[in-house]
Amino acid sequence: MDGADENHESIDDESRRSFMKKGALASSAVALGLGASDTAAATEAAQQVPGQALVFGYEYNPELSFEVINRVQQGTVDSILGRQVGEDGRAIVNDTADYNGYVIRYQSDQDAGEYGFAFIREGSLGIGETLRFGTDATFFNSQVNLLTAGLTSGDGN
Repeated sequence: MDGADENHESIDDESRRSFMKKGALASSAVALGLGASDTAAATEAAQQVPGQALVFGYEYNPELSFEVINRVQQGTVDSILGRQVGEDGRAIVNDTADYNGYVIRYQSDQDAGEYGFAFIREGSLGIGETLRFGTDATFFNSQVNLLTAGLTSGDGN
């Protein structure tokens, strides 16, 4: 085997190892129920904050900034929003596929932070982005304590 063949084999071996590592990481993220996110898409999403989010009343705190930890799979969004029904037995959110769900963590100096969910109908949030709920929250549905709240960047802008 000449030097060119050995070099070609070495590149192929490195490509296979890299592919296997990436595949293992992606499988781990899916197993944890977390959606994959492209860095470019996350950066683009971070540049434009969606105007509104759904959040449960017990997870709403406009006083604290929160960090977007990860996007949740659509099946999880369906499980959370899809099982919320009103007193008449009808679904509160008719089409859960219209919403993207995110795990968020409130940032507090006193503790490790509290986790919750935010649901965005139009647009998306960037992983690692810091945001804050506005003080303009209104009830999306009071029967299940689901609010609609505005979003701003974490520094209040």
